Amino acid sequence: MKAKKLALLVAILLVMDLFPFLPGNQPLVHSARAAERSRIVPEIPTIRGGVAGRAKSANDTTYIFGGPGTLAGKFQNAFGQPDRQGWLGVDRTDQEFYWHRDTFHAADLDPTTPDNHAWWCGTTFEPCDEDDPPAGYGNMWEQFLDWYGTVPDPNLAVTVRVTARLNLDCEVYYDHLGLQHAADTEMQTVWTLDGTVETLDFDESFIVTPAHFTGPGANQIHLRWEFNSDFAYSDEDCAWPTDFGAAQIDLIAVTFDQGSGPMLIGPIESWS
Repeated sequence: MKAKKLALLVAILLVMDLFPFLPGNQPLVHSARAAERSRIVPEIPTIRGGVAGRAKSANDTTYIFGGPGTLAGKFQNAFGQPDRQGWLGVDRTDQEFYWHRDTFHAADLDPTTPDNHAWWCGTTFEPCDEDDPPAGYGNMWEQFLDWYGTVPDPNLAVTVRVTARLNLDCEVYYDHLGLQHAADTEMQTVWTLDGTVETLDFDESFIVTPAHFTGPGANQIHLRWEFNSDFAYSDEDCAWPTDFGAAQIDLIAVTFDQGSGPMLIGPIESWS
């Protein structure tokens, strides 16, 4: 009897491993609306070699493109000339700038200001259904909202504090909003968020050393809000329609503290 129960348990575990997207195995999503459109991405099987010393099956590896005995994947023809072989390069970095000042979904970010404006990363699309507003975001977005501020003393590290109020409505896990600062030749992410949230009171502090100051005089802090989306599931393809995507940000303030207390640097919301 125990042997039968053990065999049944092993069979169940094998089924769950082979079919991870059966009901009950899907990832959780962050909202009721998102639950209706959770992404199901099939796993790509991993082809592994056999244990050392054992003969391998002749059917271990199936080549869909390229492999031994073919020019496919070598990107040249039999005469040594270049051959694209169906592959195309796509540059999505030169795209429209979607951060802009707008009243869309901005009223609750600053209720005391009539006809309030905020930074909105988004645009208009054809509604996906009768309940879908004609606003949102698209696939393969990499959108930057940058700011530079000068430190009082370029020889001292600075504690940077950024506060703001924001809305975010994007696909969970795959798309995100982040705050970054320059570090050497790259941008370092200090905060990131995905999913749906409204009127979030943002407050993040971090230290930047003089080695990471930027600008001609090496005395500036470079901050960046970045919104990033992947190749699918957005308002553009209607696979992930949003109510107020991608993001609105208002009441941004930046302070620097080099030991004498925090100083507000520049006017609030001086971003571009």
